[in-house]
Amino acid sequence: QAGKSASWLGTERPMLLMVAEKPSIAATLSRALSEGANVRKRFGKSPFSPVYEYEGYFQGRAADIRITAVTGHIYGLDFPEEYKDWKAVEPRELFDKDAVKVEAEARSKMLGHLSEEARSCHGLVLWLDCDREGENICFEVMGLVGPKLRQPKLIKRAHFS
Repeated sequence: QAGKSASWLGTERPMLLMVAEKPSIAATLSRALSEGANVRKRFGKSPFSPVYEYEGYFQGRAADIRITAVTGHIYGLDFPEEYKDWKAVEPRELFDKDAVKVEAEARSKMLGHLSEEARSCHGLVLWLDCDREGENICFEVMGLVGPKLRQPKLIKRAHFS
């Protein structure tokens, strides 16, 4: 693959962030896509989702690859703080209150994890299930990570079954 074009996305070796459905899939992807290259494993902000990095190729072009995973939804909906004590709030009051978006599982530190891993990346490749839930998680990840990608940016979705 040495003869393939190496200049794209405004740099010779762009960094791509790949996000899988779960950590075991991220490990499998790193082994399958690295084609024998040296894969480094480390932990970022999330204690539950390792990060795998290697120098390789994406769509025939040289790239630095970073693979990690979500551990379910990254966002959930809840009521504002003043309405969380169900003993102090009349349930009928909640019908008129707007829900707020919150981190789904604070222990996973997924918002900080994905934000930090995306910071130096030019592209995002999503490896999430092709069902409604996977599609929803894709949009959550794109909404969080997309604005943090360097310009020019690339966003791709893997389709598999």
